[in-house]
Amino acid sequence: MDAWLLTAGGVGIADGYSAVGMVKSVSYGTDGPPIHYTDVNIFGWQGLDSHTDHISRGISAEGRSDWSGVVPQSFNLRFGVNAWGLYFDGTATRASVYDAGYDATSRFRLDSNSFGISRACPPLPQSVSFQIATCTIASGTMSGQLQFIAADTLGHKDTLPPLAFTVPATHVTVVLKWLGSSQ
Repeated sequence: MDAWLLTAGGVGIADGYSAVGMVKSVSYGTDGPPIHYTDVNIFGWQGLDSHTDHISRGISAEGRSDWSGVVPQSFNLRFGVNAWGLYFDGTATRASVYDAGYDATSRFRLDSNSFGISRACPPLPQSVSFQIATCTIASGTMSGQLQFIAADTLGHKDTLPPLAFTVPATHVTVVLKWLGSSQ
């Protein structure tokens, strides 16, 4: 599902990275009250070679400010608490995937977002675990900043300078119905 969501709003630039934003608002449940959450994501890359499916560098961040299902207009989240991030560097002698650091300076900040009128999603594949009751999509923009110290499993660290972004974004709202008797 993410592939067509990422292309719906176009591609922008975030401090030298090609980048896109995505907001997913999800509601699900069975017999009890539904559970709601909203994730805000940004994905960026440098050096894309579509013939070899290779990128030189990549960055990804996800934040969840609360469980209301409402898209936040802004937030300032700390990595490792309510935000998660990855950094990939394939330009060094060793390719490494780094987890966002959990120090006090590692932040994912959303300054603003704006989305147009929602429309029905294109047909999506169904699952044996859940049914998609409703799905809407809207295009827009989001802006903010990422900053984190990343470390790989071998202890190598890389400090990413603050990465400001204003990028095209897609907002998808999905209501799922779990099939079966438990969540």
